[in-house]
Amino acid sequence: MLLSSHALKICINHVFGLIRQAIKLNFPMSAVSALPVLEFEARKDAAQLIGAIVRLDNSGDRPGERYVLENPQLLDLLLDGCGARCAAR
Repeated sequence: MLLSSHALKICINHVFGLIRQAIKLNFPMSAVSALPVLEFEARKDAAQLIGAIVRLDNSGDRPGERYVLENPQLLDLLLDGCGARCAAR
């Protein structure tokens, strides 16, 4: 089923609302901080979700990108949490 442009715009607005709320609750930092204790597949899923949040763009509104710029330690934690252990398996 294809969505009308109006329905698609509503869906996009809902997604961005969820992303903004997740950022407000510091979800990306919490997810990255949990990487060392997660199983391999869960670490991959968390890293992909964070990557998707960072890449989201709604006509120049990029809340995920803004979050990373305001929290540069996130990238270090992401690399630490998914670095050596991911490569070792």
